[in-house]
This record gives sequence, structure tokens and C-alpha cells, in this order.
Amino acid sequence: LESVAAIAGLPLDHPILAAIDAVPRERFVPVEALDASTKDFAIPLDETRLASVSAMHAYAMVYRMLDPQPGDGVLDLGAGTGYGAALLHALVGDQGEVIGIELDPALVERAQAELEPLGVRCHVGDALDPESWPPGAASLRKVTVGFALGTIPPAWLHVLAPGTVIVAPLELDGVLRLCRTVLREGGLEQQWGEEVRFVPTRHGPMPARSSSIDPPPERSRAAPVHLTVLD
Repeated sequence: LESVAAIAGLPLDHPILAAIDAVPRERFVPVEALDASTKDFAIPLDETRLASVSAMHAYAMVYRMLDPQPGDGVLDLGAGTGYGAALLHALVGDQGEVIGIELDPALVERAQAELEPLGVRCHVGDALDPESWPPGAASLRKVTVGFALGTIPPAWLHVLAPGTVIVAPLELDGVLRLCRTVLREGGLEQQWGEEVRFVPTRHGPMPARSSSIDPPPERSRAAPVHLTVLD
């Protein structure tokens, strides 16, 4: 975990690193990628590469900005197979609440198999369309986004209450950066972080795919820091 801590700028005793150490990442990746699950890089969930389990340092960077605390409610948009939701549950505890939204029903089925014993819910829905979210999702006050956006969608601003914190990859002057947005009565309060690369937004019917993939090659530690890397 030392390299994850160094990249994310966290002390080794930080709760986020404890969660990464405790949650078995191998249970959220394709069987072909079990060996790769111990490495700190993104793992595609199918051959389309439209969804992935992010590198461990990516989750650490996002959650450093989100700052989930015991008892918090967190909405995980683009939940994939649920690894991030499992990490969030470890951070907010049984007194908190985590709801995942994922467009691909096959990924939701995989996520629920792992998350249901934790009391975490993952639902099929369009992250961009709050009308497809389950009851209670919009009442959660911390939101993490696993795909690239140009700006915060106006539909979210209509349903999320002032004070809600959103951590998402947004465009700034043509560059995708990690951004912490706090919804205020008078507008958006934003803190910009590192330049990143995320998978594109998925919207509408899912493309045809098979269940098997080739594991990605191991990445050099000298490579640039990325979140949810697109190869």
C-alpha cells in the first residue's frame, strides 16, 4: 500500500488505505484478471472497455476528495461490479448507507452477489437520469462519479440538496480533471484536482459483449497517474 499512499497523498494509517487493504479486489474482477487484481492499475470488465475496476490509487484519490465518514450516505454513480461501493461501505460503516447505480444489468448482478451480504444496494439505472434512481438515492449527501463528464448535469442539480458533495472527473479548459463540487444555494463551489482519464459516459442500451477479456499489461510505476485508465 505504500505506493498507493504516495500517489494519493495519504498517510499509511489513513482509513481509506485500511479499506483498500481489507476489501478483496479479486472478487470484483473477471476470473481472467484474478492475478491482475493485486496490481495497482485499472482492470476492464469486458472487451468493450466501457467499464472497469479502477486502479487502487484512483479510489484513494477520489475518496480523499470525497472524505466519506462513518455514518455518511454515499451515492456511487457508475458502480460497475461494486468494488468502489464495497470500499465506501468499509468507510461509512453499518450506520452509513451506500447506493450504487450502474447501467449494465450484468454488472449489477455481479455487484449484488458481493454487496448484498454487506447491506449495500446496487441498482440498474442511468446515472445521468435521476428519474431512474431508486427511492432515497437523491437524499444521500455525498456522490462519487466513475465516468467522464463535461459539467455537472443540470438534472442532478434539480434533485440533490444544497450541501451535497460530488467528486467527478470534469472538463476544465479542455482538460479532464478530478473535481470536488459542493452544491450551494447560490451556485457551485468547486475545487480542482489532478488531470485524469476516465471511461466515457455510458448512456442508453448497452453494446453487445462477451464475458471474457484479456488481462491488461502491467503498467510501469513511472507512468502518469490516471483514474479508470482507457487503453
